[in-house]
Amino acid sequence: MSNSFANLQAYDERLQCFAKAGFTLATGIPFDVYGYQGIVIFFGNPHIAETKLHDERNSKFIKHTAQFIGTAAALQAPLQEIKRYKKRIYEDNWHVLKVKMLSVVRFGGVIREQKRGQNSSSQKPGPGNNVKWALMRAREWAKVQAV
Repeated sequence: MSNSFANLQAYDERLQCFAKAGFTLATGIPFDVYGYQGIVIFFGNPHIAETKLHDERNSKFIKHTAQFIGTAAALQAPLQEIKRYKKRIYEDNWHVLKVKMLSVVRFGGVIREQKRGQNSSSQKPGPGNNVKWALMRAREWAKVQAV
């Protein structure tokens, strides 16, 4: 009867490698971590004493280990979600910062440095009278703040 059951199973190369290596015993332990369910498969060596395999301490260890492995698997989805959330918050904050900086530059909020007694028509390109210069300074400031 076990032969007919083995024929119903799909061929899996990894399981065949385990069998060739001598791990012909296997057990599946289900886990449930806050609704994330699955199964952990443990392979065993058939040459070990059966009393060691069925020992109560070994059974408890395998069950707790399965829950531990299941917890690690269950954490992957929330970790990816929080990573996407933090990236979105960073991008939103950066967008708001860029809008604020550009609005300050465009509405003339840049500090204008003028020498006393100098006519505005004879000013050299520099702070306050050159929009490109002001944008360049704002970008440099943004790079410094990002670091």
